Amino acid sequence: MTNRVPMYADQAAQLVRLHQFLRWIVPSNFGFALIAAIGFIVFRDLPTGITAIVLILCSGVLFLAQVLVRRERLKEAVSTICVALLGASVLIVLLQPALFPTLACIPLLAVALALPYLDGRSLRFLTVAAFLTTIVIVLCGEFVSSWSRLPDWFVVGFRIASLTTTIGLVLVLLWQFSSRLNDTLARTRAAEERYSLAARGANDGLWDWDLLTNEVYYSTRWKEMLGCGEDEVGTSPDEWFNRIHEDDRIRVKAELAVHRDGLTPHFESEHRMRDVNGRYHWILSRGLAVCNQDGQTTRIAGSQTDITVRKQAEEQLIHDALHDSLTGLPNRVLFMDRLGKAVKQVRRHPDYLFAVLFLDLDRFKVVNDSLGHTAGDELLVELGRRLLAAVRPNDTVARLGGDEFAILLDGITNLHFATSVADRLQVHMEAPFVLQVNEVFSAISMGIAFSQADYEQPEEVLRDADIALYRAKAMGRARHIVFHRAMHVRAVEVLQLEMDLRRAIERQEFVVYYQPIVSMQTEQITGFEALVRWQHPQRGLLAPGEFVPIAEETGLIAPIGWLVLTEACRQMRIWQAHFPDYSALTMSVNFSGTQLAHPDLTKHIDAIARELGASMRYLRLEITETVIMDHAGSSAEVLAYLRSLGIQLHIDDFGTGYSSLSALHQFPISTLKIDRSFIGRLDADGQHANMIETIVTLAHNLRLDVIAEGVETAAQSQHLRRLGCDYGQGYLFSKPVDADKATALIAQAGITSCSRSALVTAAYIAK
Repeated sequence: MTNRVPMYADQAAQLVRLHQFLRWIVPSNFGFALIAAIGFIVFRDLPTGITAIVLILCSGVLFLAQVLVRRERLKEAVSTICVALLGASVLIVLLQPALFPTLACIPLLAVALALPYLDGRSLRFLTVAAFLTTIVIVLCGEFVSSWSRLPDWFVVGFRIASLTTTIGLVLVLLWQFSSRLNDTLARTRAAEERYSLAARGANDGLWDWDLLTNEVYYSTRWKEMLGCGEDEVGTSPDEWFNRIHEDDRIRVKAELAVHRDGLTPHFESEHRMRDVNGRYHWILSRGLAVCNQDGQTTRIAGSQTDITVRKQAEEQLIHDALHDSLTGLPNRVLFMDRLGKAVKQVRRHPDYLFAVLFLDLDRFKVVNDSLGHTAGDELLVELGRRLLAAVRPNDTVARLGGDEFAILLDGITNLHFATSVADRLQVHMEAPFVLQVNEVFSAISMGIAFSQADYEQPEEVLRDADIALYRAKAMGRARHIVFHRAMHVRAVEVLQLEMDLRRAIERQEFVVYYQPIVSMQTEQITGFEALVRWQHPQRGLLAPGEFVPIAEETGLIAPIGWLVLTEACRQMRIWQAHFPDYSALTMSVNFSGTQLAHPDLTKHIDAIARELGASMRYLRLEITETVIMDHAGSSAEVLAYLRSLGIQLHIDDFGTGYSSLSALHQFPISTLKIDRSFIGRLDADGQHANMIETIVTLAHNLRLDVIAEGVETAAQSQHLRRLGCDYGQGYLFSKPVDADKATALIAQAGITSCSRSALVTAAYIAK
């Protein structure tokens, strides 16, 4: 079963009308055929008999047209009817010339029938055929002799009947045409109403440009958009173009010309237009060209829409995407875009100079923690204002995130200009910030990177400025540092070192060295301090100073610290097992702030306690006073827990940090360890001797032991002994050595009756 093609409403109506016409003409044609047949029978007139046959054949063709109508083959049905009418009229006029007045109307009837259904070549061909048929009918009626012997009354009666029927059919066609015209008018009115409603609903103005007369029709809504009255706008194209913003006018005309020439499928343009008050509105104009049969554009019609609100929203979205919501300054995206343009400018013009200042607030976290984030936001907003006040209008001040800001000094004359701006910014920071009625003083640290021809990407410039900022903070804050290549080399080395550190933890490349701690009175070894070393696969054995700062900054100090603590405790158990007489040997291990605040601290310590058992009382954890005070809130409980396990707690590097005397009472400390910086100047500076004596006296009054580290000369040892220092460690006694050499020190020197000279000898042998 084949699928039928769906009909449009107009096509269905045409089929109905054609079917109605056939319902009139087919019975009429059969009726005249019957009359002609009766005439033939009655009057024995051969032409009349042939006429009857022609009419019967014509009726058959019309019946075929009905079949085509039922099959919805509209044009074939109309063509079939027209051929039947024209052919039958020519044949009948040859047989009955006296009927030519009636037959002369038949071609007109055929054309009237075909008008609603045919067009183009088909209609032209039918018109010519009807005209020729009419000429043939008239000529035959005038000049062909009739050989029919019908009575005159019969001929007159047949002529009157056929003429009446033909007129009736014409009236039927006129009635159908009127009905079709009414339907068309109704659809047209409905379409106009829909179009009018759509135009009003869309709130668009309409325009129609007749290119032949060069006149433009502007709708009422088009004029209202610009605040114009109905009579205030003429029909000239200049009424449109003169109101377009001068920056957009040439472009709009070019877009219209391109569409008029057929190079674009439609015209569409966004531009600004001036209203009667001189304000500009964003307008979206659309249009479509209409061409004649020769392909020539004769008119362009379209609409215009006011898109000012949409444009403002787009501009706001773009602004929000490129600016910081808190300070209103350009954000990282916009800053990097402008910096990228500056980098390209340098590559095109080597004499062009720019500088980038990367800065942040010193101790900004303190403001947030003490006064709250609202006050912190106020500080950032005020900082942005001060930065803008210190630079030129063409410079870019951006907030990159948090308390980080960047300044692009564009087109500077020399490099000194950037440092002058940095100094000026520091002066602007001297005035206090008023935050929620509180006066707050804050400083900034800055890194400066200058334009160089070898910069390929803007990220490289910002990276170098960030490196310089990091160096400024490391040197004491509230200052600016100019970037140089060595900083980048160092930064790359640090990054590589960090990656190597992570691999070193996985590969267990760390080894523990041990430095003896001796009694200053008896010069006997009382214990060891475990010191970590890194056996780097390429660089060899690295001292702690080369990697511990990086480990602390990245948080890797925790796994390294647990590794050292575990290995040191394991070694202490080995020594206790091999040297039963030396069971009082202690082990000191550095304990970092990260370990002190580690959530799994008790888990690690419990594992070590299970291994050491009663020997936990010989374990010493060395914690700097800075770490203790930075974690003062949680340190007391943790240190009390460690002390409950029998672990002794030492304050390392005493005198270099807070030196808070209250901490000595608040926390369960057993020993103070004097920093090597005091010991190193003991020989030449009596002031340091007095300070050491004060520390020793304070410690003894609090029933604390004192260890001096960094003892390198016999004179230092004598001073410390005279000042009452309890223990010492340093190169005078032994350098840090591995476990095997430390074992040799214990075996050779002993721990009960070995003099310092014997210890040195043992250390030499251990080497």
